[in-house]
Amino acid sequence: MKKYIFIFLLFMSKKGVSQYLNTSGSWYPNVASNVIAEAGLNYNTTYKIQSQTNQTMLNLSLGGGIFNTLFNGWQVDVSRSDIHWNSNLKLEVKRTSNGTGSIFSSISGGTIDQQVLTSNSSFFNGVGNFSNISVQYQISGFSVLIPVDTYSTTVIFTLIDN
Repeated sequence: MKKYIFIFLLFMSKKGVSQYLNTSGSWYPNVASNVIAEAGLNYNTTYKIQSQTNQTMLNLSLGGGIFNTLFNGWQVDVSRSDIHWNSNLKLEVKRTSNGTGSIFSSISGGTIDQQVLTSNSSFFNGVGNFSNISVQYQISGFSVLIPVDTYSTTVIFTLIDN
């Protein structure tokens, strides 16, 4: 009976003294052995596992005074730091809600699944403070050729003041 267990740990990422990006949530999906119906077959190439649509909640604030808070732009980057990962597995992330923004705030991007790499890539951007931005994950690339093991990685969100 083959079973893969994936562990995602999410850490708070800080940049600067007055701005913050706070995350909450973790995900521990399992791949059940009954996904393969017949011995000798591989996983269906379209097989994937999705988390809840609000698996991670992001809260962010630029700080630095009222003008900066209301009108200065920011960007959130995403990357991963592998603890024990198989390169055949593909981790994707997408933003599933706008959350709640401050007055004059706006948010855009990140609503289509994008692969999370080991290097930073732009995830979404906006203006103003936001709370409760929801994020969903998806894993694909399963194969019977991947050794049975516990695979884990850390997803890192970085807030950049533009």
